[in-house]
Amino acid sequence: MATDPVSSSFSIPFKWLTDLFPGWKAKRGYLAIDKAKKKIKLRHLDAKEKQYTDLVSGIIDQIGLSGLHFGDSPFYKLEQIYVNLNIQHLSHHDGVEKTDLDRLGTQARLAEKDLKVEDVVRLTFNDKRQNDALLIDGDAGSGKTTLAAHLFHFCLQKGAEKKLGFSQPVIPIYFPLRDFDPDVSLIKNLENWCKDKEADIRASLFEQWINSNRKKVLLILDGLDEIASFDTRQKTCDKVHDLARRCAVVLTSRRSAMIREVAGNKERLSLDFRYLHARISDFSTEQKQEFLENWFVAMKLDEPRPEKNDKHWDVQQVQAGKEMAGHLLDYLNKKANRNINNLAGVPMILQIMAMVWEMREEVPDNQSELYKAALEYLLEYRDKKGKRAPVPLSAVNGYKVLQPVCLWIQDEIGKDEVLRDELRPMLELQLKKLRKKVTAEDYSQFLVERAWILALFGDSYIFRHKSFREYFAGRELAAKHGTYIDKLVENFNTPWWENALRFYFHKADSEGFKAFIHAFFTSPRSENLSQSDRTYLEELMGEASMCDVQVFSDVLQKEQLNEQQQVAVFDCLHALGSEEALSVLEKCRAAKNLSKNAINRADELLGQQEKTQSERIITQPDGKRQDSFINPIEYNAEYILIPGGEFTTGQTKEKWVAKDRYFARYQVTNKQYRHFIRYLAMEERELNNVLAADVFTNFLVDYAKPIKGFSEYLNGRSGEWHEYLKSAEDSNRDFNSDDQPVVGVTWFQAKVYCLWLSAFDQLERHGSLENLRITYDLPHEYDWEWAAAGRKNDGKMRTYPWSNEKGAPNEKLANFNKNVGKTTPVGRYPDGVTPEGLHDMAGNVCEWQENWHDKYEKLRVFRGSSWLEYIDDKICIFRSGGRPYIRVHFIGFRCTRTF
Repeated sequence: MATDPVSSSFSIPFKWLTDLFPGWKAKRGYLAIDKAKKKIKLRHLDAKEKQYTDLVSGIIDQIGLSGLHFGDSPFYKLEQIYVNLNIQHLSHHDGVEKTDLDRLGTQARLAEKDLKVEDVVRLTFNDKRQNDALLIDGDAGSGKTTLAAHLFHFCLQKGAEKKLGFSQPVIPIYFPLRDFDPDVSLIKNLENWCKDKEADIRASLFEQWINSNRKKVLLILDGLDEIASFDTRQKTCDKVHDLARRCAVVLTSRRSAMIREVAGNKERLSLDFRYLHARISDFSTEQKQEFLENWFVAMKLDEPRPEKNDKHWDVQQVQAGKEMAGHLLDYLNKKANRNINNLAGVPMILQIMAMVWEMREEVPDNQSELYKAALEYLLEYRDKKGKRAPVPLSAVNGYKVLQPVCLWIQDEIGKDEVLRDELRPMLELQLKKLRKKVTAEDYSQFLVERAWILALFGDSYIFRHKSFREYFAGRELAAKHGTYIDKLVENFNTPWWENALRFYFHKADSEGFKAFIHAFFTSPRSENLSQSDRTYLEELMGEASMCDVQVFSDVLQKEQLNEQQQVAVFDCLHALGSEEALSVLEKCRAAKNLSKNAINRADELLGQQEKTQSERIITQPDGKRQDSFINPIEYNAEYILIPGGEFTTGQTKEKWVAKDRYFARYQVTNKQYRHFIRYLAMEERELNNVLAADVFTNFLVDYAKPIKGFSEYLNGRSGEWHEYLKSAEDSNRDFNSDDQPVVGVTWFQAKVYCLWLSAFDQLERHGSLENLRITYDLPHEYDWEWAAAGRKNDGKMRTYPWSNEKGAPNEKLANFNKNVGKTTPVGRYPDGVTPEGLHDMAGNVCEWQENWHDKYEKLRVFRGSSWLEYIDDKICIFRSGGRPYIRVHFIGFRCTRTF
């Protein structure tokens, strides 16, 4: 049935509410559908436009979180519970994958804003930008298809063109790229897609719309990652180029689909047109609350109304729903539930949590168990609770059928859509093994119409969310690991297999874990690991539910591993983090034939452990000015002496005398910064006994008074310090692992951290905070420039932080130009250090500096470069500025210590 576009402007993941709660009708207070319809006016559509938009609405309205469509109520509109997704990381590309250093200031300003998809479209296609396309990427479950569908419906609203930055009415054209045929043009693909849906809309009509001067076409291409082959994805992008100059294009993808590794070298999809790149980030704390309240209020309003007309019933149900949301939020915010709270930032995962909470009043502590509970709900529990007709198979038997079928799709079909005539025989084969009187036709109908796990489009089935298929496949891989280990190693960190392998590690027993680790480290695949590979490998360690850590010692001592493999073994043990793993790491440190970098990495990881031999809280360099010293309060952070000197600054051409100063080897990490936040929350007993947090914050208030804007920033936050000073990215999975540099902190927050170090430094030396002297601080930008570029033997400054003979930046020297797509843990680029040993003076994150950017005292300087932008030969002298209160994903800080 075609969907009325007037009633279809909503966020797709929430549509399945009406299936879960079929009694949800229009007479439900503030959710009343009639009331909502009056808020949105649709512009006039001609006959062919309406035929096409009705067709698309009827298709995309069937795909939601798990694809649940509206059943008998296709006209429900749930705009009231739409939660805007976070869109961040905006960067412009002029037909090449480079973000220039000069654009950092612009990015800093953009990052201050919470942007809706309509805002991003306007930023992309307004006349000043002159972009051809908008690329939106995100992780699995982040809401890419939601965004595409919402944007399609938004375009149909009256006046949408002004909000989107266009001067003509907009015709949205939607195409799911999983149906892309590389052998015909993109226009022909549109025609064929309509033809498959029994709609006669010719290529010539699409051409007419695109070439029209009276209307603007917005071509929404959803799911580049659903094209399994990298080469076919490149052909798709080439065909997008053919249209990008004639219409506005929006392209969505999982970020992993944009890059592949070939023989150790990274190859990017070539996007030969001008585009703005944006990323969907996790829900914020406020968005989690908004969604959960909407969800549980909807659920409570769906309950049977009392027979007597109780005028207070709606109010009571709304209150009860909000209380349920509050209980789940309180549960997620417990310290012990930090990992599952991180997952709750993913919109799809949060919806699953709400569903599971309603069933159990608890949430499993890992993603695999969460999926298990959700799928049990869909396969069996929901129908039992609703006292509906008996399900054809129990959830347990459903798993026995679906696991091998999904592995078959993963391994042999290689795409998400499966023809009905191919899928049903596979279902029949598994059903016969159960010896149940259930036909493939009956069970597939149940999966489509009642469990809402599958969708049927024409002659093809598709899982309503591909991660459900990947989950089932991962479980089956774990059960049959002996057969598939080589294939898993071969396809390590490829887009089509990445999630299935994550679920494999969730489910695998110790033998399955051991089998993969041994096969991986004895395979050529592990001989040349990219930073993305290393990050993914560490993430897999975090997913593992059972592991035999002795396998790492075996491969290290019995196999001939190269330096990269040795370092990766140590990183894996560190990521596992158990006492047994750390004990094995210490033993492996004594192995023979370790490279110097591998030994250094092992020492560094062992030195970061919380149990330190030092009895001192903080350490000062002695009077001999040793080359370096260790600071226990920062988990044994090392500070390196940078001898002073006189030089002419690169950009301002000032004469500057840099004094001897200690620089931290690394930027401040999340682990170190969270230690400080826990201190403020009175959760670090040893430190709080030495210096009570309230005493410290009193010093902070006085310290801030003479610094412009500081007191206003603090604004009497007494008692809320630990929340107020927490990183803005603390729950963002892209940036919040312990060893990544802390980002999302203001200049003021960096200063508070330095003051905290100085306070303990003075207590250690003098036993009192009287006449507090600031010994730890941010560097002046010219001291930073001296540390970054130093001096060559001939008296000239270096071009890059590393020695000049290493040449221009590459992926072994720094994290830059979105090569990894996010920050990397500190210490990942030993080849890119300065001669003295400072890491990441180029790449990873920019660093706040002590001084103002200019005489107007509005901007504070930040130096260096980040994971986002391209590094050029001005990196050591380039200076930029941001308002001291901004919190962005590419600025962190590094501490220094004076004598």
